[in-house]
Amino acid sequence: MSRLLLMVATVLGLASIPALAEACAVCVPANERTQAVYLGMTVMMSLLPLALMGGVIYLVVRAHREGETATAETRESAQKLG
Repeated sequence: MSRLLLMVATVLGLASIPALAEACAVCVPANERTQAVYLGMTVMMSLLPLALMGGVIYLVVRAHREGETATAETRESAQKLG
């Protein structure tokens, strides 16, 4: 029981140290450089999924257009032969 109590007290003691919360994005950054890094990473993490979705949409549209072109060329070839 005393070990458990000691562990709980240690965890609560460490959690109450404000310096450990410095990496929290909600907390006020300590300096301007840290604030700039938080902003930059927030922008990057927000734009990355949008860029990935845009890339997938671009590839799908391009494949669809190439398929239409190939189908049109096949029809023209068939009409010339037939």
